[in-house]
Amino acid sequence: MRSKCAMAISSSTSRTQDLVPLLCLLLMAAAAPQHSCASPPLPVTLPGCPDKCGNISIPYPFGTKEGCFKPDFEVLCNDSFHPPRAFIQMAGAKITVDDTYYKTNEDGMPDNDIGSSEWPIELVDVSVSEGKARVLGAFSYDCKMNDTYHAVRRQEIDLGYWMPFSMSDADDVLMGIGSNVVAKQTSGPQCQSYLLYQLSTRKTDDPVNGSCSGQGCCSANLRSGGMAATEVTIQKNTKDDGGFYGDGVSCSYAMIVDKSWYNFSSPDVDSDAFLRRNAAGVPVVVNFSFGVDGCPNASEPTPDDFACVSNYSTCIERPPVLDNVSIPYFCSCSAGYEGNPYIHGGCQGGIGGLFLIALMVFVVLIRNEKRKMAEFFKKNGGPTLEKAKIIKIYRKEELTPILTRSNFIGRGAFGEVYKGLLDNQLVAVKKPIDGNVAQNDQFANEVIIQSQVIHKNIVKLIGCCLEVDKPMLVYEYLSKGSLDDILHGSSGVLLTLEQRLNIAAESAEGLAYMHSKTGKIILHGDVKPANILLNDCFTPKISDFGISRLIVIDKEQTDHIIGDRTYMDPVYLRDGILTDKSDVYSFGVVLLELISRKKATYSDNNSLVRSFLDAHKNQKEATELFDKEIAKPDVLKILASVYEIAVSCLNLDADERPNMAQVEASLLKLKADLGMIN
Repeated sequence: MRSKCAMAISSSTSRTQDLVPLLCLLLMAAAAPQHSCASPPLPVTLPGCPDKCGNISIPYPFGTKEGCFKPDFEVLCNDSFHPPRAFIQMAGAKITVDDTYYKTNEDGMPDNDIGSSEWPIELVDVSVSEGKARVLGAFSYDCKMNDTYHAVRRQEIDLGYWMPFSMSDADDVLMGIGSNVVAKQTSGPQCQSYLLYQLSTRKTDDPVNGSCSGQGCCSANLRSGGMAATEVTIQKNTKDDGGFYGDGVSCSYAMIVDKSWYNFSSPDVDSDAFLRRNAAGVPVVVNFSFGVDGCPNASEPTPDDFACVSNYSTCIERPPVLDNVSIPYFCSCSAGYEGNPYIHGGCQGGIGGLFLIALMVFVVLIRNEKRKMAEFFKKNGGPTLEKAKIIKIYRKEELTPILTRSNFIGRGAFGEVYKGLLDNQLVAVKKPIDGNVAQNDQFANEVIIQSQVIHKNIVKLIGCCLEVDKPMLVYEYLSKGSLDDILHGSSGVLLTLEQRLNIAAESAEGLAYMHSKTGKIILHGDVKPANILLNDCFTPKISDFGISRLIVIDKEQTDHIIGDRTYMDPVYLRDGILTDKSDVYSFGVVLLELISRKKATYSDNNSLVRSFLDAHKNQKEATELFDKEIAKPDVLKILASVYEIAVSCLNLDADERPNMAQVEASLLKLKADLGMIN
């Protein structure tokens, strides 16, 4: 484990004068006598390298920084999560899911594609001594959403070709859960033969908890020898036989999973309990290995790239992966020793002295930090923004003091948000999550355009910091927080109908300005109460352009699906086409939340949109859905009119929806009508 002092050095700034006191402290600590009975900590990683990502140990050969890992063992430590989470960065290692749907009366496999997604594989545990790691994998499912509609997900976990990672057939199993499910697994895209395993049949007796013997739960061993890629699908189930546990959403599941992790639970059969409980994924054990020729013979010279570098370490061969004739190996400390066999001296429990670590860290930081900051500045479009001279470019050390736990105020689509004071002004600093920020001139051009969008109902961009890997943005700070906090938080803030109409009308004005009154059409893509901020006077301002897409004036659509699905336009979800009418649909959901003070999804998955649209379809008044705090007899017509505006925004035919300017005009008229009543 790295010492606390070494960790302090690694998080300090690049300026030499800031590092000298830390170096002196470390040298003093190194010179201090050690207690004769104290044992030095076992080595985890190379000197000067981080050995943790949040709560997860990152032992060498894995590593999170350049020079801290062997090839293909790079780990991304995403500190936008609390605690930070680790992701394998090897090229080709990913999880892919394909989402489709079908109707119960359709024959054949699902062919109604919704979209596919992929993300890096999350690392949750490493056992160096066993040459194994535990990762999070996805799972396939078939969920009957209603009497005719099934939502289907197919997942694939891809570990590259077969080195250095492969499935552990000793630890993982293929598993199916459901009253009528067939789980299928294939060794990868190069193999077209599927392995069909036993059917989980629905029987008259209730399934037995803890048992996975075919009644409600089936399992089968994986092919021996390990695999680098595996796709798990689930056989389409058109049988309309309800479920064990009522008429709600019912699901069947198929997955590769660590066999020691799951104990069968009968409520998982024909319900969505498993899906909700394991939204982040399920644990899968993978082997990690080295080489292609097995362990070297004692009579032969040791290869230069031999991984078992510690004295008292042992080389252990693995079986070839599937039909591959190459023989990989992993390393372990010899009997009676412990530690890390991939580090020189790692199996003796000793590490380099603190003195040496301090010197190495000090030299590396001085040499690299300024170079990295200059590279980040250039990568993030600094030269372009310097020429533009339209916003302030902050230095890294100006923002670093703000990025503390005590200043953390929330997380949005762009990333984490911190409150701070810059130039005697309260600001919100947005630190992006990894992978969601454009680079080079693309980022610079987006910042330039955003800085030129100046409107009383749009959050103002003040500046940015480019001397970091992922550039940070500085916005004006809104004291009341988000509309979501006001409507649904625990504070119970009283909101009059007049205030709600004003929030609705001015938010519509801000969106209308984005859509039609700037040099480039700006589509928000994630309109929701959490992205409408309020100042002390409850004046709304549209925020969070982290996932907005800027489109040249003569282009009408973009085909990258973004945003919160709770508020997402069904047309956008179906076609992947984002237009200004997509924002209109999302704003319609916001209007319903304003007049009902209910979340878009509330009380056991009840949908606010469905409740209002059902009332409209059946030509019923929606009075009982209105917030009783404002539903007074003299203003019911006003509320009904807002309801009608929302319904028009929610039209499934996007061409029939009003534009935001029309929505704004309608809301302004209702404000005037309310003024006459009051």
